[in-house]
Amino acid sequence: MHTCLRLSLILLICLLTDPQPQAESIFWIDDAYVRAEAPPFEIPPYEGERYDVLTPDTLDLAEMAEWAVNGLTRVHHFSNGIELYFVTNWFHNPPAMYHDFSAGCKSKFMGPLVLNRIISGNRRNLDIEQAMIELYLRGIDDDGLYHQPLRGRPWRRHGWDMYTWGEGDKLTMEQALKDSARDPPHGGGGINSRLIEGMLLYHLRDGNPMWLETARKMIHNGTKAMVDKGDWGYFGSPEIVPTGFSVADGWMPQALMQYYRRTGDEHAREIARKHLNFLKDHAEYFDAEGRFIGDTGFFPVERAKRGGHFHAHTNILLAMLEYWRATGDTHFMDFARKSFDWAKSEKAYSSATMGFFPEFIGPDHPNSEGCPVADMVALALMLAEGGVGDEYWDDADRWLRNYFTENQLTPTRAADLERFARTQPAIEVPYNATAEDVTERNIGTFAGWPGPNEWAQKIGIQHCCTGNGTRAIYYAWENIIHFSDGEMRINLLLNRASPQVDIHSFIPYEGRVDVKAKVDLRRLLVRVPEWIPVGSNEIRCAVDAAPREFSWENRYVDLGAVNQGQRASVTFPIGERAVTERIAGADYTMLLKGNTIVAIDPPGRNSPLFRREHYRKNKARWREVSRFVSDEDIRW
Repeated sequence: MHTCLRLSLILLICLLTDPQPQAESIFWIDDAYVRAEAPPFEIPPYEGERYDVLTPDTLDLAEMAEWAVNGLTRVHHFSNGIELYFVTNWFHNPPAMYHDFSAGCKSKFMGPLVLNRIISGNRRNLDIEQAMIELYLRGIDDDGLYHQPLRGRPWRRHGWDMYTWGEGDKLTMEQALKDSARDPPHGGGGINSRLIEGMLLYHLRDGNPMWLETARKMIHNGTKAMVDKGDWGYFGSPEIVPTGFSVADGWMPQALMQYYRRTGDEHAREIARKHLNFLKDHAEYFDAEGRFIGDTGFFPVERAKRGGHFHAHTNILLAMLEYWRATGDTHFMDFARKSFDWAKSEKAYSSATMGFFPEFIGPDHPNSEGCPVADMVALALMLAEGGVGDEYWDDADRWLRNYFTENQLTPTRAADLERFARTQPAIEVPYNATAEDVTERNIGTFAGWPGPNEWAQKIGIQHCCTGNGTRAIYYAWENIIHFSDGEMRINLLLNRASPQVDIHSFIPYEGRVDVKAKVDLRRLLVRVPEWIPVGSNEIRCAVDAAPREFSWENRYVDLGAVNQGQRASVTFPIGERAVTERIAGADYTMLLKGNTIVAIDPPGRNSPLFRREHYRKNKARWREVSRFVSDEDIRW
């Protein structure tokens, strides 16, 4: 079937089966794409083993991945080229999703869709995913450059609230429509970095050479404009070296190094190296010690003086670690580690206990943002996995169990937000928005402006956070275990199903983790939590309820061989302690059980976090869950 016909049928199905946008016009124009048809491809089925099992009712990343697929595929305008609604707002009645200039963030969804389906086996809305990718491919020209569609998208000229970006003027709908009528069909061609990530993952799944060839063209042709300064380079005017937030692009070198890691393409590596040297040493964005420099010349002065936008900095650190992972060169890793250690400290107004990182660095900035929370989790995991510092496993464990998990919109929290929205002043839904099934469609997405104890400190969601948060789910899930040559290392004591083991975590109800071996394990090592001293005589190990002698390897207890079908248990003390920290300009007292915040004061008002009184019990409650073990093993 021709691509255009198939796409039309998919869009028609979406229109018939999904809620119709309310109070929004349809502007989609098919000629806004450089290609009439996309090259042929199919999404291979997600195959694997499924089974039901009883497990402790504790943090489960597979459940988070299941919800994530819902959000990644349903927050779009299906009758308008599957355009992303970038902002979701519960601070009025009804809650609504809005288009604005940031619709291009949808490319951040493509890679996480693959990754979260591998975790969960969730096959829902594959037709929507297929249509999204086809439209992206139709925007890529023969040179591999991506052209963003412009015609039929009047909201690209303003923010979700109709204010123009960087200015204080508010556009009327009539003015936006009048201005957009003069738009060309599409913008100039360039690199779409997160789309490259998605294409690499599609290639890992189906082996279709079209993905790699498209990425190669995009990288080679899209980087020709680099201003080469020898050991560093940038994109912009040869006369003026740009600085600050406007050039703080960590996405491109990340994509280049992901591509290099899979192809060995030296051009991609060299462009990434030069651009990272620019960002580190010449963009006036970090000082020599890795501390963040403010965003002068872009954000308001009062924000710039404080140290700038957290995520724009940590995103660059992720690119530096991607370079290190792909090449083994420690130059960028050493800098990224130094910067990361500063960023997680109170000097950056962060909470290393909770995992709160401010949107803009300052002592009283009232909210975080889902993006830096996901970035910091990913950075900790990359450093830990690479053997840079064992303590980074503890950072990741703390933040995953607390602020990162609380940042995802669960069904329970969604119901709270729906109730809150119904108490707000009524609005008329504008032309660039929809109010149809907003809360349900956003389940699985990530908070855009959360407070220390408030899911929606303001507005609700900006979906850049969804793209980054859902990717970090996979980073955490794949690093729970490392298996090689019959040796199983368990790094994070979280629930996990795999071809080799099933892990049942009782934390924080009890200090206990059970590991059921599904194959013969030559050696089983389990990393004990940070509150347990190395060499503690309070650790107990058993295999099939029989005591097992063990040895220590740093923070791991080594149980030796465990045979297929046997169940190993590691138990240890777990207790409560109170920690008070100053976060976002206020003192918060957190009651922790192990690493898990089970209560917090002061309480939230509209959508409070950490409602976990049940975790204070000392006997785990159980639930039956459906497990999925994928046939695919993608190390990302």
